[in-house]
Amino acid sequence: MQKRLNHLSKIKINKSIVDAVVFGSYIKGKEVPRDIDIALITDDPGANLDFKAHISRLTPREFFNPKTSLANTLVKEGYSLRNKMFVSEAWGFKNRVMFSYDLSGLSQTMKVQAIYALKGRDGKSGILKNKAEWISNNTFMIEVFMEYDISAVLHKFNVPYKKYYMLIY
Repeated sequence: MQKRLNHLSKIKINKSIVDAVVFGSYIKGKEVPRDIDIALITDDPGANLDFKAHISRLTPREFFNPKTSLANTLVKEGYSLRNKMFVSEAWGFKNRVMFSYDLSGLSQTMKVQAIYALKGRDGKSGILKNKAEWISNNTFMIEVFMEYDISAVLHKFNVPYKKYYMLIY
C-alpha cells in the first residue's frame, strides 16, 4: 500500500482544487488495476491534474450532500492526496471491510486449505497475518486496501462470504 501511495505523492494539486481523492480498485489493493480513479473536489470546472488517471469531479457542495453516491464512496474508501490520509480518518473514523464467511459447504480438505490461506498453519502467518481483527471464528475486519486480496483467497477456495463496509469511531 505504501508503495502505491508514494507513487501518488508526486501529484501536484493546484489551489483551485479543494482535494484530490483516490478511490476504487487502486486503493482497495487490486493487483493490476486498469486505471487510477481520482475525484477532484473543486468549484473550478477546468481544474485538472498533471497525471494520467480517470478523473471525476464534484463540487464541495456535492461532496457534503449525503445523497451523492460518489461522496459516499470517497468517505468509505477514498484517500486524500492533499491531507495524505483516508478521508474517513480526517473525521476521526477508521474505514474497514468486515468479511463473514461460511465453510460449512466445503469438504474437510478445502476447509483446512482455506483456513491455512487466511490464518496460516500457526494461526498468525496467512494472508491476514496481523492485519485482521477477528470478531468471531468466521468474521473479521481488515483495512480497505486488503479487500481485493482477501476476496481473491476466498474465491480461490469457493468460500461463500459477505462483506460490509464500516466506519468505526
